[in-house]
Amino acid sequence: MREGCGEHKPLVILGTGVLSRLATSYFRSAGRVIAAYTEEASTPRPGPALGAPVVPLAGVAQTHPAQDYELFVAVGNRNLNTVRQRLVALARSLGYTLASFIHPAACVSPQAVIGGNCLVLEHCTVGPFASVGEGSLLFAGSLVNHDCSLGSCCYLSAALLGGFVHIGERSFLGINATVRDSVRIGSDCLIGAGALVLDDVPPETFIKAQASQMRPLIREKAFQFGAESSGQAQGGTR
Repeated sequence: MREGCGEHKPLVILGTGVLSRLATSYFRSAGRVIAAYTEEASTPRPGPALGAPVVPLAGVAQTHPAQDYELFVAVGNRNLNTVRQRLVALARSLGYTLASFIHPAACVSPQAVIGGNCLVLEHCTVGPFASVGEGSLLFAGSLVNHDCSLGSCCYLSAALLGGFVHIGERSFLGINATVRDSVRIGSDCLIGAGALVLDDVPPETFIKAQASQMRPLIREKAFQFGAESSGQAQGGTR
């Protein structure tokens, strides 16, 4: 089941920042018509695309009513995804259907459930019987294996989840964060890039992977292995 991926009305995008620019590109690639942008600010910034007006959020229900338009909240991980969650709830309260985008190069099982206001981008996999809560963002290369469950407004930046993993709402997983099967991660967690999670994680936990060492480059030593393995003298053309 995919909410907001059926027959389409014109789209209003809430937000005019970086994620709004990306969402504009992806939705337009799918043939969606973007009618307007909206922002909370009393003096909204210019929209990321020409030809679509930017209207204050306070009046969007009058200028672009929910019966005629869908809405997508294009807000990233500000305040650990709490801003997006609040705006998704506000859009729901105004009666809007929340649009989702699933990239044609993503692999999403027919038995998976994708909520409203989700992005599932290139080369993501969402396995059978997995569920992705509304407002969640799955960036390119993320793996959500079979029987996983993501709470609302999670953010996966090319993270890898084994089967039966549960991620609590608003949690963020960085690039190449890997979670073993059947692990439960609580809400409001920040799992850093490259982290390996083998055990359950309580809510409001920060996990940081050890960074690779940084050293000055000594060219003679750095290229020695390549010269030896190729059978060439050190300083060769390879």
